[in-house]
Amino acid sequence: MSILYASLLTFLAMTFVYAGLLLLHGLRKVIGTAAFCIALGLLFVFMELVGAAGFRIVTELPGLNFNLMSPGLLLPFLGAIMVVYITDGTLATQRMMIGMIFSLILYLYLANLAKQLVGAMSEEKAFALSELLTLSLRSMTATVVSFAVDIFLLPILYQWFRNKKCRLVIAMIGALALVQFLDGLLFVIINHLGDNNWWRPLAESYLANMLAVVWIGIMTGIYLSRIDQEEPGTGRRALDILFAFFGNYGKTKALEADLRRSEERYKLLFERAGDMVLVINSEGMILNANHAAHEIAGMTDGKDFQILSGLAPETWQNETPGPVTVVLPGSERVLELTFTPFRAQEEAPPEYIIFGRDITRRTRLEKELEEWRTRTEHNQRLQSIGRLAGGIAHDFNNFLHAIQGHLDIILYMHPVDDENVTRHLQKVEDITDKAATLTRQLLGFARKGTYARTVCDPAELIRSTLELFLPDDSEAAAVQIDASAVPASAGFRINADAMQIQQTLLNILINARDAMKNIPQPDRRITIATGKTTLLPAFQMLPPPEADFNAALEYGVIRISDNGPGISDAIRNRIFEPFFTTKPVGQGTGMGLSMAYGTMLSHKGWLQCGNIADGGAVFELVFPIVSDPKDI
Repeated sequence: MSILYASLLTFLAMTFVYAGLLLLHGLRKVIGTAAFCIALGLLFVFMELVGAAGFRIVTELPGLNFNLMSPGLLLPFLGAIMVVYITDGTLATQRMMIGMIFSLILYLYLANLAKQLVGAMSEEKAFALSELLTLSLRSMTATVVSFAVDIFLLPILYQWFRNKKCRLVIAMIGALALVQFLDGLLFVIINHLGDNNWWRPLAESYLANMLAVVWIGIMTGIYLSRIDQEEPGTGRRALDILFAFFGNYGKTKALEADLRRSEERYKLLFERAGDMVLVINSEGMILNANHAAHEIAGMTDGKDFQILSGLAPETWQNETPGPVTVVLPGSERVLELTFTPFRAQEEAPPEYIIFGRDITRRTRLEKELEEWRTRTEHNQRLQSIGRLAGGIAHDFNNFLHAIQGHLDIILYMHPVDDENVTRHLQKVEDITDKAATLTRQLLGFARKGTYARTVCDPAELIRSTLELFLPDDSEAAAVQIDASAVPASAGFRINADAMQIQQTLLNILINARDAMKNIPQPDRRITIATGKTTLLPAFQMLPPPEADFNAALEYGVIRISDNGPGISDAIRNRIFEPFFTTKPVGQGTGMGLSMAYGTMLSHKGWLQCGNIADGGAVFELVFPIVSDPKDI
């Protein structure tokens, strides 16, 4: 029974020793590697002393008699070396091997030195020590040789198993079993040299050693499955560690230093990049995110990219995902995202690198540039048409004067008794007057007309225009005019041609009346208001490029709005063009608003239009305010 307890205690000791080494190895990133290396060194020294003493446990059962050093101490030591090889790589294993070989050489030197001291002792003591040293040197030589073979052969066999696609636990057990067999074989051959029964210790302990190997392999597999390992086993040859140890240690060390510097440069580039850099899995979980991703979009490790971006997984799971422009949910930020798929391992699910750039400002500038280009093209069109209209009107006005002159001569010098002839001549005179009126409008649009400007109160101009608009127009009588926001005095003065401004206001009122034809008469409403731009609510100053705008001046506004259908975007871009009209043929010339536009520009102001929130169109006449008589 005591032998069974001793065997169980040996296996428990082996388990605790190996578990302690694995615990120190798992904490190496927290407490450093010194504790693990010191513990491994102490185990190495103790293992050599136990091996030299030759402690054995004899159970008298076939295959279960074993040396205390082999399963109890050597296997945990070899298992720890393999864990270092698997998790930390070849260079770290080479460093440990160099330290162990140096320790073995030092151990041999000290043993030889002790043997030389035997001669200085008494004969009785010298004989006893000589026998002990002879025994220990032979055992030590066997231990050194077998152990040296172990540390070189173990990584080679493990790598060979792994390259044969064996699972990690199987590769670990297979490598330890073969090394344990070869270790025991070399040890008994050297330690029992000349003994015909040298093989007997090997046969007596094979079963115990195999049980210990399997248990160490299982513990190693459990440990490695629970840590984030960087197994360098893929793509290496079995003898690489042997070649690296004897010929390329310096090169391997230099490569590791280069790799470390490269990783630092990558980390610096990743973290300090001005653009977003993300790594996500196929489900959209963020695995890595740099500082810019957090600052721009609030994306950090562990968050759901799909929720933060509003993109469906199909966007990046496409075989060739292209650049995607996205507006972040709940934000006005516009991002341009590029997805690059990759696989960390051959059979692993795909992951995606995302490069993101904040293009909010660029998008806004492009939109503003497009709007400016549209307005500029529109204004250039207006200027070209204005110059054309002005040239034609000037020449046409000369023809009208000639016609009117000859008509006056006929009526003055040749009295006509025929009423039909008189009626036709009167018709010609009326048409000539209308043509002259149209010519004056064209000249006003082209800013070639002559204006009689005086300092006016906009409120008085509005009242006089309403007197012209309401009584003489049956349609206008059915329109409700809300001028309650127009006081007796507008509170500011403008320098304007009263007749031209009245004509401008009348044109806008007529257009507002016509826009509400499909609305029941009791519901038609035109609202007029005046005020300074700084006081008028919901006012946005939109001077066109051709306006003589001066930011240092103060401006006043006459606002006319209706509750009609409003102005569509397509019409708004052409509404001030000459001869453009939405009215049926024969009901509009298309010159009313274009003339009003030209009149406002000639008064150093401008005319702008838009839609109001409640529905309907709004026209705003913007004038520079006269605050000093010198401004007249």
